[in-house]
Amino acid sequence: MDHLKLVNVVLFLLFCILYAPFCFPELKMPLTCFANAPHSPIFAAQRCLLASSFFILQLKKKNPIMKKFLASIALVLVTGFAVAQTTPLTVTFKFVHIVEGYDHECKSVVYVDGEQVGESKEAKESVGTSFTVQVPNGSHDIKVMNFAYYEGEWEEHTVENEYSIDCFFEESGREFSGKAQKLYLVHDIDAKTYYSWGKALKTNKKTGGIKVPKGQE
Repeated sequence: MDHLKLVNVVLFLLFCILYAPFCFPELKMPLTCFANAPHSPIFAAQRCLLASSFFILQLKKKNPIMKKFLASIALVLVTGFAVAQTTPLTVTFKFVHIVEGYDHECKSVVYVDGEQVGESKEAKESVGTSFTVQVPNGSHDIKVMNFAYYEGEWEEHTVENEYSIDCFFEESGREFSGKAQKLYLVHDIDAKTYYSWGKALKTNKKTGGIKVPKGQE
């Protein structure tokens, strides 16, 4: 292997190692020597430098197959940079203590600073579901509202609309920095809506509900 090929291989491998956590933050790769922050400006600059060096070396060869390959890489880069500016937020919700005959078809919608960014698929309250949305990096006000399908229309599942409890979650100033986050919601018809960041709420075997988190009594 000549010197130029060796340089190409090294640059390409470094490029792949750096770019993997950029596209797949859930990999949690130990990259402390490369700024360890796949969405930081320093990390982005390192990727650009490696990519530029690799592209320049390849273009000098005037290889048509390689040019097609580079075009594909460029497309991935453009898409990747767009993704890098957001954080995956996975919301999981379910209902407990549902009254017989009132197992509504429902869905949940996520709002960021008042703007809708995504919604779940439709599901029975007794089943619940999980879904993922992309939240812009930074500090934002988050709201997750559950909607019930009743008499041919979707309506907010709230006390104001004559439901037993308010089925929504709100938090102001939540920080998003690129690392995937998970929010778990349990709508307890006999009590209220409970939430947990990162870990699912534990079940209370005696009551059939959930163990109430501290501070949410």
